[in-house]
Amino acid sequence: MTYSSPVRATWRAATAVAFFMQPCAVNVVYGHGWCGQVRVPVEASAVTLPGLPMLELEGLLWFIKVGPGTHPVYFDLVMKHLTGWISPMTCS
Repeated sequence: MTYSSPVRATWRAATAVAFFMQPCAVNVVYGHGWCGQVRVPVEASAVTLPGLPMLELEGLLWFIKVGPGTHPVYFDLVMKHLTGWISPMTCS
């Protein structure tokens, strides 16, 4: 997986990557969160993102709604899993 090269872990000489099987819309929402275009946790009752219909609070991803909560390591993983695909320069 060439896109995973900057985001890999090595443990006991074994390379591992996090591979997410999820709909594209989920990646779009996490990408907007990673770029800072969505305030995490969301304080509004609805969010409008390019490429998606208006999302009400009940329809948002859990980490976007509540932030890291009691799972800060997993929050960091899901928010940064797009690091190899999106550069900070494309966040505008």
